[in-house]
Amino acid sequence: MADQCGPSLKQSLLADDFYSTAEVRAWKPLRRTLRDWDHLKRKSWKHRRSLLEDKILELSSIIDSGSGSSAEIDILKSTKVNLDKLYNDDDIYWRQQAKKRWIKDGDSNTRYFQQYASMRRKFN
Repeated sequence: MADQCGPSLKQSLLADDFYSTAEVRAWKPLRRTLRDWDHLKRKSWKHRRSLLEDKILELSSIIDSGSGSSAEIDILKSTKVNLDKLYNDDDIYWRQQAKKRWIKDGDSNTRYFQQYASMRRKFN
């Protein structure tokens, strides 16, 4: 992911007005670039998921009809592995977002939060 973000990040950092503005305003182009990159990446994930699901359906129907070769079975297996990895990455992303939101907006002063934080410290 980071390698895809690199050119946009570099372009924002090298922009003429990046260092000439106040410090707070200087981060706006970078934040905007990273936000746009994130939106494109999320759309890309959805598109890849859709393509993989369609490919699995197509290969499954070919194999179920009895005309599938061993190469197509191998492709089906690798496509399923790729889809599982994509689902796992998506799950990790949403867990991170939920945790970030919970820490930011959540129950930082409640007894539950303090117990949860203490338990995390014990296991870490």
